[in-house]
Amino acid sequence: MDRAELEAWLRLTLSPGVGNDAARRLLAAFGLPQAIFEQPATALRQLLTPAQASALQQVPEALAAQLQATLDWLGAAEDGIGRRVVTLGDAAYPASLLATEDPPCVLYVLGDLGEKMMD
Repeated sequence: MDRAELEAWLRLTLSPGVGNDAARRLLAAFGLPQAIFEQPATALRQLLTPAQASALQQVPEALAAQLQATLDWLGAAEDGIGRRVVTLGDAAYPASLLATEDPPCVLYVLGDLGEKMMD
């Protein structure tokens, strides 16, 4: 995942009042998070409350710090232990977690993403 895509996923998860359920509705309607942030307010309000739509149009204050912290975490390899951010749109997202009532949009994985995790 490149920096712009990671930033869009983090922005989606950090937008005040926009939880996992609303995020999944947006992703189903518009695709990847980058496309969500390209939508006009009228399109967002068809799926969200006015407050949620407004929140998505603002860049969260914590975004830059969270993006940098995530990039630092990803770059801090310890003894060859892998680090990865896995999103709802990722084929490596665990199917069993995806089947739960409220799966998180973003997972931070420390270690190997073996075949067992994807089943």
